[in-house]
Amino acid sequence: MVSIRCKNVVREELKKLGIHFIIVDMGVVDIMENITDEQREQIRIALLRSGLELMDDKNALLIEKIKI
Repeated sequence: MVSIRCKNVVREELKKLGIHFIIVDMGVVDIMENITDEQREQIRIALLRSGLELMDDKNALLIEKIKI
């Protein structure tokens, strides 16, 4: 149930920001265009408000996948 909630939160926040995307997997989103640093920060803040974290560092992503 948690994963569905997380996907819905991410989906809604990206829609609010007008960012085109495809949710690939739990915790992975493919953004269909280049985004600015400002947009990245807006995404990060929106996710934090919902209790989620933006992980865009490849090493951090690998560590998280290993944990799971």
